[in-house]
Amino acid sequence: MECFKVYSDEIEGRMDPPYLKTIFLVKNVNIKYPLVALGNLLKERPQYGANEIAIDGNPEVDIRYIRITDIDEFGNLKDEDWKTAKKIDGKYLLEGNDILFARSGATAGKTFIYRPEFGKAIFAGYLIRFKIDDTKANPLFVFYYTQSKRYALWVKSIQRPSGQPNINSEEFKSFEIPLPPHPIQNSIAEIMESAYALKKQIEQEAKELLDSINGYVLSELSIKTPPKEKKMCYAVYSNDIEERIDPSPYHPIRMSTIKVIKSSKNKIYYLKNIVNFKRKIITSNNQNLPYIGLENIESNTGRFIPSKEVKESFGSAFQFNKGDILFPKLRPYLNKVYLAEFEGVCSTEFHVIEPEECNNLYLSVFLRSKLMVNQTSYLMTGNTLPRLQTVDVENLLIPVQSQDIQNKIAEEVDRRMERAKQLEKEARMLLEGAKAKVEKIILGEDEIEG
Repeated sequence: MECFKVYSDEIEGRMDPPYLKTIFLVKNVNIKYPLVALGNLLKERPQYGANEIAIDGNPEVDIRYIRITDIDEFGNLKDEDWKTAKKIDGKYLLEGNDILFARSGATAGKTFIYRPEFGKAIFAGYLIRFKIDDTKANPLFVFYYTQSKRYALWVKSIQRPSGQPNINSEEFKSFEIPLPPHPIQNSIAEIMESAYALKKQIEQEAKELLDSINGYVLSELSIKTPPKEKKMCYAVYSNDIEERIDPSPYHPIRMSTIKVIKSSKNKIYYLKNIVNFKRKIITSNNQNLPYIGLENIESNTGRFIPSKEVKESFGSAFQFNKGDILFPKLRPYLNKVYLAEFEGVCSTEFHVIEPEECNNLYLSVFLRSKLMVNQTSYLMTGNTLPRLQTVDVENLLIPVQSQDIQNKIAEEVDRRMERAKQLEKEARMLLEGAKAKVEKIILGEDEIEG
């Protein structure tokens, strides 16, 4: 039990202990500039987003539907899982310098500033739009201040202690922002813009390094990626039909992928012949092992994304060991294949695979390759929750080279992944350094250079 005291004259509106404990720290900060409530910087009332259904769309012609999950922890817009809305209402169209605040869920308080170069977009219902009056404050300065430690502490304090985390528009309006003169706001915005641009540049280098892995592996296996097929209609010959009689498994992309794998000079195995499918189900986590769900694996890279909260209970789960491979049953096109770095438990939406006849890193990389996605994307069944049948996973084609070549590929892939991780760390540290500098300027501990 933790005890702390609160004086009656410090209580405003709410009396729940977690709020009273942290809000004092937010308000009692020695800041050089006057604090102004966000609500006093607006040119119109905040607006809640659209409650529309997200559907697949074409970024070239459709209007994007921005959801909480499309925004990362730094307020950047993610490119993956691009969606439009089933219905587009013009009143939700974003304009330059609109700031979106996430109002609900585990990432309540997360922010994003819209720029016209992102393309036309509307925003979803769990986001709130704030329009800053630029005669009162630089919108970029306001956005970048929401990346500060003080704002993060305020978000932590303002959320309700139970149930779904939520912050409403009135609560956001009450947040007090230190407001330097416009020239200093502009300089702070420039410092952060420069840091974000350099961060993006370094991250692009890391992305290119990760993207190069697929091509490197296929080159070492002397396999060429088959050309893209745009056919909407295609013929299926009777001698091509195996166990499945639905048309999707015989799509030209999948068939040409199988052809290039079989025609390579590698030994070809069914997955079931080189691995052990482990199906040890547990219903309680007495050992407090980390739990992995599909949301904990990054698409295409297969990297682990830790949860902010520990999952203490679940209906059932598979147990896995370090070195096992977690291969998804659900939505294989998201390409969430993970080589376990520790012992744990995972959702039963994974197959737990123990490699027996090949290097586990080599196998995990090939299972994430475009050739594998080309195989699995046309084997899915079900519309609402498209998934792979176990027999189809067991019969996936895997090219296997000698152990020496497998080890060589694994070592080079590991080198590229580690270098990408280093670059991403450098990018993060660069941005954190810029944030620290800005906070010192606002506290009066540092000055604008030049």
